[in-house]
Amino acid sequence: MEYPTLRMDAFIGDIFNYDAKLVDYVRKLFGYALNSHTREEVFVLLLGKGGKVIIFLVSDPRLSGIVQRLAITDETAEGDQVDLGLVLAATGGSSVKARCLYINSVEFVVTHTPFVQTNYPPAISATAIPDNVERRLRAIPFPNTYVRANAFDPTNATHRLRDDHLKERMKEEESRRQILTWLARGSVEWYASAEGLGSPPKAVKDATDEYLREADKLQLFIDQHCEVGEGLSTLQIEFAACFRQYSSERISNEELMRKMATKGFKRAKNNDSPRQFYYPRIRCSYTT
Repeated sequence: MEYPTLRMDAFIGDIFNYDAKLVDYVRKLFGYALNSHTREEVFVLLLGKGGKVIIFLVSDPRLSGIVQRLAITDETAEGDQVDLGLVLAATGGSSVKARCLYINSVEFVVTHTPFVQTNYPPAISATAIPDNVERRLRAIPFPNTYVRANAFDPTNATHRLRDDHLKERMKEEESRRQILTWLARGSVEWYASAEGLGSPPKAVKDATDEYLREADKLQLFIDQHCEVGEGLSTLQIEFAACFRQYSSERISNEELMRKMATKGFKRAKNNDSPRQFYYPRIRCSYTT
């Protein structure tokens, strides 16, 4: 644990703008993930290009004897959605079923922490953003952009000069020792902490809250394409049709009704036509 990790510390510090609380949390998070525990029940989004570099380092095949508990996805495409059921199954410590091609399914207990590296935060279905999903999600922000000298803008606070030799340098024996020491240090810190990972730092809380706001398609639809106020109303059938067209989601009227209620818009019956429902205090102005 005492082996010096100056190279790794400088690399991580630069990525996170030397935010000490964020750096400490990320080290403990990766250290925890190596232990095959799932009791923290977290699902990690690495938001930004810097996340790809960290994944590249800790998933080096030459570290495979140690780093074998990170479930890492490929980079998501723009418009991809989070499968909430899969998130819950993958982070709740329960058993899941899977199978290889042409063989019977097997059931096993999840022992990996899922990490998703992406430049395009995946959308969350409008059917629900349950409290337990919000509790389990950890969005790690990577605020900087690494560019070549001809694209570097010194007035842009997020610009960093790209080091084209970084990956090769981090493959050196000395770098691998430092990476392993850094990971092991985070693991020891997690074991030693009575609170485990503990409360995430402000940078993670802010990034998670921002992601959840931007991933909530229904709220975005209301904010961008609806008027809200007394005396306004929209027929349920019209509102649902507009939202489905906007979001490309196959959401039932009943699911949408429940979701709208959480936004403060309770469905009402039309007295002149009892079989017709509408949403009071909101008017949809969405056009294609």
